[in-house]
Amino acid sequence: MRPADGAEATANSVPSGAGGTGLQPVVCTKYIPLPWRLFEPCSMMGALRASVSRLEVEAVDLYLVHSPMATFNSIKTLANALGDAVESGLTKHVGVSNYSEAEVRETHRVLAERGIQLAANQVEFSLCHALPARNGLLDACTELGVGAMAYSPMAMGRLTGKYTSESQPKGARRFGNYGFERIQPIVDRLTQLGEQHGGKTPAQVSLNYLICKGAVPIPGAKNASQAAGNAGALGWRLSSGDVAELDELAIEGALKFGQHG
Repeated sequence: MRPADGAEATANSVPSGAGGTGLQPVVCTKYIPLPWRLFEPCSMMGALRASVSRLEVEAVDLYLVHSPMATFNSIKTLANALGDAVESGLTKHVGVSNYSEAEVRETHRVLAERGIQLAANQVEFSLCHALPARNGLLDACTELGVGAMAYSPMAMGRLTGKYTSESQPKGARRFGNYGFERIQPIVDRLTQLGEQHGGKTPAQVSLNYLICKGAVPIPGAKNASQAAGNAGALGWRLSSGDVAELDELAIEGALKFGQHG
């Protein structure tokens, strides 16, 4: 993870040659259109050039607008700035984050007119924030070919089974922040389903649920063990009945500042 442009940015990578696979890093970073960044596409392009320079790459793989709420510019203006970013060659793909269905559709339309596909919409999505699956956003992304990236997919650790009402996570954890009297039934069922699927952990089941819903979860990992644990969500599938049951248990959640979707 590297800070970029005074805004949040992420670099998700697989080391070259890791495990003998020869995989190359995949870099995703964000641009936050803060209110003083009035002049698009100049502001976005300047930020992108600076990010590419700091990351020491020729181009990033995916460039996202962090939120539609921090700017005086229209969705169309930001979409056209993303189009310019692709045409500059400094990013291979572009996406958005925290966009509503209407904003995704408008961005997709503007980019499509320029022959560019909107690649992704990164939104909070977990069993503690099921809103994207209930308000039509996920369906719209599927319809348009826009990948849904789920951040905070384990509700900042609350769905891992590590915490209970007696032993709650410490520090400021903004996403998935609900009382454990609401979360514990979800964790209990995740634990049971994990046992039924060959000893999977609650975390792995919660990630697999999102995959079954058509999203790409982007869990955090503080060490290699946690990264390996996250990978255990791959290569198997919950049944449709399991998914439906978790749908019923899921907390819909509500939008927070900076979020439309």
